[in-house]
Amino acid sequence: MSHLADLDELAQGDLSGRRLGRYRIRHKLAEGGMADVYLGQILGEKGFERWVAVKVVHPARTQDPQFAHMLADEARLIGRIHHSNVCSVIDFGIDQGLLYLVMEYLHGETLKAAMRRGWSEEGAFPAWLAARAIADAARGLHAAHQLTDREGKSLGLVHRDVSPENILITYDGLSSVIDFGVLRARGRRAKTAAGVVKGKLSHMAPEQLRGDPVDRRADVWSLGVVLWESTLGRRLFRGENQGELVEKVALGPITPPSAITPSYPRELEEIVMSALNRDVSERTPSAKTFAHQLDKYLHGLGRPAGCAEVSRWMQSVFSDRLMVREELLVAPEDSGPLTLGIDDDESSTNASIAGPVGPTSFAPPLPSDRSGLTAVDTPAARAKAQSADPGNEIDSALEELRRKDRQRSAILSVAVFVAIGLALALGFVLLR
Repeated sequence: MSHLADLDELAQGDLSGRRLGRYRIRHKLAEGGMADVYLGQILGEKGFERWVAVKVVHPARTQDPQFAHMLADEARLIGRIHHSNVCSVIDFGIDQGLLYLVMEYLHGETLKAAMRRGWSEEGAFPAWLAARAIADAARGLHAAHQLTDREGKSLGLVHRDVSPENILITYDGLSSVIDFGVLRARGRRAKTAAGVVKGKLSHMAPEQLRGDPVDRRADVWSLGVVLWESTLGRRLFRGENQGELVEKVALGPITPPSAITPSYPRELEEIVMSALNRDVSERTPSAKTFAHQLDKYLHGLGRPAGCAEVSRWMQSVFSDRLMVREELLVAPEDSGPLTLGIDDDESSTNASIAGPVGPTSFAPPLPSDRSGLTAVDTPAARAKAQSADPGNEIDSALEELRRKDRQRSAILSVAVFVAIGLALALGFVLLR
C-alpha cells in the first residue's frame, strides 16, 4: 500500500484521540469534501487547556501544491486580523503527512443553520436577529478589508464567499465571519486560474461573475443578498442550472422586499437595495457603512437587539445541539469517538427557505420574553409578560413598601399639624 493510500485510510477514519503537532484531537465536528473539522485541545503546564477547531485537509488535497498554497495564504493573512467578528487563525502546519489549519473554536451555529431551524421548527426566523448577525459580520469583513502590509499599503483583501454558511453565531450572541478560503489579496501566492470562478454563484457579485476586478464592494453585495434572503425567507436568485443562475445574478430583476412583504420596514429596505446596486459606484461603499446603517436601523426599533437577545434565541431554539456541544467539552478522553452529527438544517445548500413573514418578525423580543422569540406588542401581551416576570414581583413589592412609607409620612405630618394646632389653642386659652 502506498504512503498516500495509508494517509487516505487514516483521514477517512476518525482522528479522535490522536495528536497533530501540539494539538490533541478530541471529536469530529464536521465533514467536508476538502477537509474535516475537529474539536481539539491545547494542553499546557499546570492544567492549562484551550479548545480549538482543527481543519484537517484530505490527503489528496495535501498533495496539490495549489491547494496547499491557498490554505497557507489563508493562515498567513487571516492570522494577522485581530477582531472579535472574525474567526481567528492560530496555527498552520503539517504532521504525519496531514496538512492542518488551527482556528479559534466558536461555540455556536452558522447563520444558515439558524435560518433553517427557525423556519422549520419555530415557523419564523427573526428579521431583527438577521440584521444583528449580519451587522456583526460586516464589521469583521471591514477589519479584513482594512488589512495592510508592513509598509501600510492596503492588501486589497476580499472574502469573495460571503454566505449564510460562512457567518457563525455563537451561543453568547456574537457573530463572526469564517472561512476565507477563496479570498483575494495583493501578494497572495495562490492565484485563481483565468476563467475559474470561486465562491457560491447565488451570493456572488455580478462583477465577480464576469471576471472583472473586484474590491471590498463585492463583499457588500454578498452581505446584501444574505440580508435579503434571511429577512424574507426565500432565495433572491434561483435557476434550474448554473447558466440560468448566472444570468439572473447578472441581469435579473431584484425585487424590493416590500413587494413581497408590505410590512417590510422602509429603512431596512433602503439598506438592502443600496447594497444590491449592480452599479458598483452607486453601491454601499464599504462593509463599515453597511454595519453602521444596520446599527442605526436596530437602534430605531426602540428595544434591545444585541448579544443578550441573540443569545437567548440561540439557546432556546438550539437547546438540543447546545446540549451535545456542551457534552463534547466535558467528555473524557477515553470516551471514544463522539461526533456532533449533521443537523438537518445543513442538508442542502440549494434547498429553499420558506415561511410567512409577518410584521412581528421585525421587532426584537420584549425584555421579559424568556424564549427570545418575537412577541406581539399588545396591552394584553405586555400585561401577561409583566405578570410572568419574577423581576416585576420585586418591583411591585418595593413599590408597595414605598406606598406604605408615603402613607406613614402623610399620617405623621397630619398628626404633627394637629398637635401644633392643639398646642396653640391651649396656649391661647391659658393666656386669656
